[in-house]
Amino acid sequence: MEPFTDLADLAQIEAPLILVTNDDGFAAAGIKALTKALTTLGTVLVVAPEQDQSGVGRKITINQPLRLRRIAPLHYAVNGTPVDCVRLGLQLLSSSARPRLVVSGINHGPNLGGDVSYSGTIGACLDAQRMGLDGLAVSAGRDGQGGFAIQAAAERAAEQAARILAQPDGGGIVWNLNVPHRVHGETLAVPLDAGGFDTRIEQGTDPRGKDYYWIGPYHPKIGAGEATDMGRFYAGHATVTPLRPQLTDWNHLNKAPFGPGTTGAVTRD
Repeated sequence: MEPFTDLADLAQIEAPLILVTNDDGFAAAGIKALTKALTTLGTVLVVAPEQDQSGVGRKITINQPLRLRRIAPLHYAVNGTPVDCVRLGLQLLSSSARPRLVVSGINHGPNLGGDVSYSGTIGACLDAQRMGLDGLAVSAGRDGQGGFAIQAAAERAAEQAARILAQPDGGGIVWNLNVPHRVHGETLAVPLDAGGFDTRIEQGTDPRGKDYYWIGPYHPKIGAGEATDMGRFYAGHATVTPLRPQLTDWNHLNKAPFGPGTTGAVTRD
């Protein structure tokens, strides 16, 4: 196996170790700006997908081997998903250091409301959360000129990361940060919107005469002035939401039996 000497050296570094990944791929503008912004806060290790992995959520690769490619010192590309990258990054670090923070982004487009469950950007942080690591998912809005508010998002990401690093280890808190174009004011802590983006399925015929179906485009479904991430984001504010998923429906668990010999007499910790 290739000796990753730059990783071994991390055991001697006192600065906070930040593991960075994304879902747009290691060569995306967002992750480059994010990495640069975070270097003022600690030592940054980048382990990111070789290809765009948008919309994969918490997918892991189980039907093919993962390959790790060294791009530069402390920069690696993986032929897998964002979650694969986090897990492989932690595996590589297991004998040298443990990240203080996992940061994913900067996503090219916002991750808001109920649609966060589809996001590979957020999926990476949620998997880090499962291992007791704090995470920061960062997404940038469109700039109105065919691009994204990458620099503004990088600046807000560094600010939020500094706040996290200044606090005791949260043991697995994920912060979802979204930064719009022409952002103004302070970053607002708000809940996720209950809605998401309206989509439709476009149908067409390819040049070989075969039908195809394409999901999209995406349109935000928000009410004016709502105090949620979507409402505030589209009013020009950066938003941040702490995420700690709990998939058990406790109300229904304690309401009725589910069959012979079962009860709902379970208490929540």
